[in-house]
Amino acid sequence: MQKNSKHSEKAKKKISKALSGINHPNFGKCLSEKTKDKISESHKGKICRKLKSGQWSEKYDCCQKCGITSRPHYCKGYCLRCYEIKTYHERRNHYPYRYWASGVLRLHRRRGFTINISVDDLERIAKETIYCPICKCKLCWTNPKSFPSSPTLDRINNENFLNEENSWIICYHCNCSKQDRTIKEFIEYCKIVAKYEQ
Repeated sequence: MQKNSKHSEKAKKKISKALSGINHPNFGKCLSEKTKDKISESHKGKICRKLKSGQWSEKYDCCQKCGITSRPHYCKGYCLRCYEIKTYHERRNHYPYRYWASGVLRLHRRRGFTINISVDDLERIAKETIYCPICKCKLCWTNPKSFPSSPTLDRINNENFLNEENSWIICYHCNCSKQDRTIKEFIEYCKIVAKYEQ
């Protein structure tokens, strides 16, 4: 056995994995400063994959999104992670209702709710819901971070299951105001607020 090898294969894989995201704007944040300091410039030179000519790819010098060269070229001038993010947002913008419906049902299933509605049914309801039924603001489907007009799934009677009769789509702002109240309780709450303002 050769014990004099500078790094084992397992250590090289860890270093390579860390280097792939060390300068990445989204994934480099997860690395601690101590880990970044441990990775020396000599390791970067060994792990960085380039063409024989020294270029990152035939047409591009670095990734068109994050600008790193330590991660190999994947497709159309992007590294693998940036290309996956790019294609994800393109698919999400092309099928916004489908992505929203599948993500919302997945989230409620993880929280322990009984799901009695399919993705197709929820997608159909989402396509029919253009405005929030409470405040009448237009829901924004293409940008999920467009608070407070982003769409959210709400339980009408606040029971521990989701079906087509017990679910509706309202804006984020109204859902935060309603919280875990039923519709009757929320109406009474709004009346109290209106009386207080008068």
